[in-house]
Amino acid sequence: MKLADGRDHGILAAEHACMRLAHTVGLTTVTTNLEVFEGIEVLIVERYDRGIDPATGIIRRTHQEDACQALGVDIDAHQGRGKYERFGGPTFAQIAELLDRYGNPTTDHRTLLRTAVFTAAIGNADAHGKNISLRIDTHTGFVELAALYDTVPTALWPRLRKKSAMSMNGTFAQPSFDDFIGEARTWGLSAKAAERVIDEVLVDIRRAVAASHHAEVAGLVTTRLDAIEASRLVS
Repeated sequence: MKLADGRDHGILAAEHACMRLAHTVGLTTVTTNLEVFEGIEVLIVERYDRGIDPATGIIRRTHQEDACQALGVDIDAHQGRGKYERFGGPTFAQIAELLDRYGNPTTDHRTLLRTAVFTAAIGNADAHGKNISLRIDTHTGFVELAALYDTVPTALWPRLRKKSAMSMNGTFAQPSFDDFIGEARTWGLSAKAAERVIDEVLVDIRRAVAASHHAEVAGLVTTRLDAIEASRLVS
């Protein structure tokens, strides 16, 4: 459960809207509910690493590690900023390498690229290494990307961070279309394959946001989608 702290009005409703977008475009299976208890707004986020055994009805935990844990990153380093790339935190390339080594890169590299585009589109500059996780099969050791579970559109609040927690093709600013392609090529995706993935997710996000009931999120995402697409026309 996430509670509103009173400093950033409406942040839970905006995250709820972005989680719904993520669900619509296929980047999460997690459901969220926005509730109010005794005047306190609460975002209730379903656990993605829990499941009910159909035979016994017992809740079972699925092993998962966030990218910081999987890469042995000290999140307490640099005065608690170790989860951020600029302070030694995970990079997209390092996560892609884990998927290449232990998972199915054919599928998960594309999902990782869709995740990167979605993160940029919603203006989430706080998508650090603890907000991308891996599900691990304890019997086989097989790894796959976990569902998205933290999708705060930080760009809506001026006091929140502006530079992205993780870079894309070397930039911490809003990535261009070519930045996504350049980054994906370092993971082993071809330029054509990356372009197809980016085109598809941009269309998916635009369709999803057209149905959003959160006006501020819809406006932000539409503007950022336009900027990504315009950057391809310029390049």
